[in-house]
Amino acid sequence: MSHRHHTSTSNFNHKDRDVRVSQIHPTAVVSPRAKLGNNVTIGPYCVVEDDVILGDHCRLETR
Repeated sequence: MSHRHHTSTSNFNHKDRDVRVSQIHPTAVVSPRAKLGNNVTIGPYCVVEDDVILGDHCRLETR
Protein backbone atom coordinates (compact mmCIF):
# COMPACT_ATOMS: atom_id res chain seq x y z
CA MET A 1 0.00 0.00 0.00
CA SER A 2 1.33 3.38 -0.99
CA HIS A 3 0.56 6.58 0.93
CA ARG A 4 1.42 10.19 0.37
CA HIS A 5 1.41 13.10 2.76
CA HIS A 6 -0.77 16.14 2.15
CA THR A 7 0.52 19.21 3.90
CA SER A 8 -1.72 21.94 2.58
CA THR A 9 -5.05 22.72 1.01
CA SER A 10 -5.38 20.94 -2.33
CA ASN A 11 -7.74 20.68 -5.28
CA PHE A 12 -8.85 17.27 -6.54
CA ASN A 13 -10.97 16.20 -9.49
CA HIS A 14 -13.68 13.81 -8.28
CA LYS A 15 -16.71 12.72 -10.29
CA ASP A 16 -16.14 15.36 -13.00
CA ARG A 17 -16.17 18.30 -10.58
CA ASP A 18 -13.56 20.29 -8.70
CA VAL A 19 -13.34 19.28 -5.06
CA ARG A 20 -11.94 21.56 -2.41
CA VAL A 21 -10.17 19.98 0.56
CA SER A 22 -10.09 22.51 3.34
CA GLN A 23 -7.53 21.13 5.79
CA ILE A 24 -5.19 18.14 6.01
CA HIS A 25 -2.71 18.10 8.88
CA PRO A 26 0.97 17.66 7.90
CA THR A 27 1.23 14.46 9.99
CA ALA A 28 -1.80 12.85 8.32
CA VAL A 29 -1.21 10.13 5.73
CA VAL A 30 -3.68 9.99 2.83
CA SER A 31 -3.61 7.40 0.07
CA PRO A 32 -3.64 8.84 -3.45
CA ARG A 33 -6.48 6.37 -4.16
CA ALA A 34 -8.75 7.82 -1.43
CA LYS A 35 -11.73 9.90 -2.61
CA LEU A 36 -12.24 13.10 -0.65
CA GLY A 37 -15.39 15.22 -0.66
CA ASN A 38 -15.72 18.98 -0.25
CA ASN A 39 -14.51 20.66 2.93
CA VAL A 40 -12.88 17.56 4.42
CA THR A 41 -10.72 18.04 7.53
CA ILE A 42 -8.15 15.37 8.37
CA GLY A 43 -6.50 15.80 11.76
CA PRO A 44 -3.07 14.95 13.16
CA TYR A 45 -1.81 11.36 12.74
CA CYS A 46 -4.93 10.18 10.87
CA VAL A 47 -4.42 7.53 8.18
CA VAL A 48 -6.74 7.33 5.17
CA GLU A 49 -6.08 4.12 3.24
CA ASP A 50 -6.74 2.98 -0.35
CA ASP A 51 -10.35 2.99 -1.57
CA VAL A 52 -11.65 5.07 1.38
CA ILE A 53 -14.43 7.54 0.52
CA LEU A 54 -14.89 10.59 2.76
CA GLY A 55 -18.05 12.57 2.11
CA ASP A 56 -18.55 16.31 2.11
CA HIS A 57 -17.83 18.10 5.41
CA CYS A 58 -16.26 14.98 6.94
CA ARG A 59 -13.91 15.54 9.88
CA LEU A 60 -11.41 12.89 11.02
CA GLU A 61 -9.67 13.14 14.39
CA THR A 62 -7.57 10.76 16.47
CA ARG A 63 -8.48 9.92 20.05
